Amino acid sequence: MLQKNRLIFLLFLASVLFFLPNCQGQSGKASGPAFYYWKTTLDFTEKDAALAASLQQQHFYLRYFDVDWSAGYASAVPTGVLEINYAQGWDKKTITPTVYITNRTFVQIKDQDIPALATKVARKIEQLNEDLENTVFNYAYYDRLPERLTWEERSDIVDSLKQEWSKKMLEIQIDCDWTLSTRDKYFSFLKVLQEKASDYLISCTLRLHQYRDRKTMGIPPVERVMLMCYNTGDPKKLAESNAILDAQVVKYYLKGKKYPREMDVALPQFNWGAWYRAGVFQGLLRDLAPSTPGTESYLQNEQNNQYRVLQDTVIRQDYLREGDLIRMDGPTPAQMQETLKLLRERLGRNIRRIAFFDWDHDKIKANEAQIKADFNFLR
Repeated sequence: MLQKNRLIFLLFLASVLFFLPNCQGQSGKASGPAFYYWKTTLDFTEKDAALAASLQQQHFYLRYFDVDWSAGYASAVPTGVLEINYAQGWDKKTITPTVYITNRTFVQIKDQDIPALATKVARKIEQLNEDLENTVFNYAYYDRLPERLTWEERSDIVDSLKQEWSKKMLEIQIDCDWTLSTRDKYFSFLKVLQEKASDYLISCTLRLHQYRDRKTMGIPPVERVMLMCYNTGDPKKLAESNAILDAQVVKYYLKGKKYPREMDVALPQFNWGAWYRAGVFQGLLRDLAPSTPGTESYLQNEQNNQYRVLQDTVIRQDYLREGDLIRMDGPTPAQMQETLKLLRERLGRNIRRIAFFDWDHDKIKANEAQIKADFNFLR
């Protein structure tokens, strides 16, 4: 009987290890698009898993936490730490832990405190890696293991799966909109983080202006960058035509010789309403689009992507008044197509991975066909 149980144990372990993701999603061209998951709670349900499978999506850039400067503590502190609830199907995916660090953190921090910050960030990432592994594999496998196996054998299988999955986690990405005045501190942080997290490749995000102005902004000391092809304008300015994606702005910034780093590209899959009253910016109405149900009752299109508020209306906690102006910013098919052409022309087909920001089931589902087409255009 013991021999038979041992055979069952080995066969089951071999079968599940076979279906774990390989490293192609980390090092080579992927078969499907990657996505950023930028929420403070990971709730990835069966519905999300089904949509991801339809897109052949295999990789996530998962926001673990932010780092901001605390005046009270006179120190950098983690904020918005990810709460992990459901990760349906993530045992079949690879991920890149991603950390956003505010620029003011590097304005305030002293040079001698940078190694301590890098150590804390690396430790926090490892802690969340463990939390994620426990959620993914305890949820996915314990109840599915053969009943004949002992508790010890079940634990051995799950531990083996965690170890194999963690081997596929090869990269950590840091997101920071550094400036000329914070460049040296930020680059120093990246170098120290690579030392502290030596099992990982450290990558970072790259804004369009940092791509163009590389002589003054510097080249980050990493092997790989993620070029962020969105947020092309200032939403506070009424004169902007589309503050999320304007292909003419992308064209203006995609200048110069080949960037001396491996290149990934991030494209927008989000929208907002830039809200003005008497020409004065009031704020951003998140996730508002012309297709949002009910907008036809209080908005009237005036020209292009500008809409006039017809009657006093409350959206969440925002009070819109009659006569206010809403500019609907987002990746229109025309702007996206022009941007993709520019990327292919300026960067060639050397783009390693194409990622979309960010995962939202309903929006991704509504744009599924277009996302597939956009991905295949640059693939």
